[in-house]
Amino acid sequence: MTDDPGRLPQIDAPPMPIAAYAGVGIVVLVLLLFAFGVFGGIPDTTRGQLLRAGAVLLAAGVLLAAYFAWRSQLPYRLPGTAEDGISYAIARLNERRSIVGSAWIWLLLPLVPGIAVLYAGAANVRGVGLAWALVGLLVVVLAFAAVVVTARRATATIDAQIVELEKQR
Repeated sequence: MTDDPGRLPQIDAPPMPIAAYAGVGIVVLVLLLFAFGVFGGIPDTTRGQLLRAGAVLLAAGVLLAAYFAWRSQLPYRLPGTAEDGISYAIARLNERRSIVGSAWIWLLLPLVPGIAVLYAGAANVRGVGLAWALVGLLVVVLAFAAVVVTARRATATIDAQIVELEKQR
């Protein structure tokens, strides 16, 4: 927050760096190359087809999550002429809170179908097996839980900023 009453607090998240989008592109490219068998090692069986389909679904989920992340950075509206700066800042913080609070929907949910199909295929592949597929799935679940906990903490921080601004009103 700021102590200067003539200056608005920083309420918008900075745009994602271009390196993040490049990283998404690399991940999607690797998943698609894997799906099309460029790296080899995928049997031409039902199990292999599950792996291929899982990789394609996961690539699509990563692209969808990146699109939603990009859309969340766009402001929904500009301040009205009769609106004071603090009211606008509170409205933007409420929007940000809504976006962060729903991160599990727009960030994690698009990845679930690809991960499920990929691990179903991996559980049937010789050399991986059900035990290692379950270990990998457990790691994914723990990572998802970490994202949810982080989002809840960020939501609590935004709530504190809103309360602080309400006091200044």
